[in-house]
Amino acid sequence: MSVLAVREASAAICRKKQIPMAETEAQIREFLRLAEIAVVSITVTENDIALSALKKGPPSFLTATVRSIW
Repeated sequence: MSVLAVREASAAICRKKQIPMAETEAQIREFLRLAEIAVVSITVTENDIALSALKKGPPSFLTATVRSIW
């Protein structure tokens, strides 16, 4: 998982739950630690691809619940 993905997930949870960004990021990092998922740096190219995807919105295959969070 990328640092950008952690940040975006934190921002989404922060908006929905109305809790501080630092708290949501800590919760996500703890979940990733428990799940043994590494957070890695990404290159400029990967960053550009990710930001382009975010502008397009959620993929159509996501459930309505996930799309509502998006």
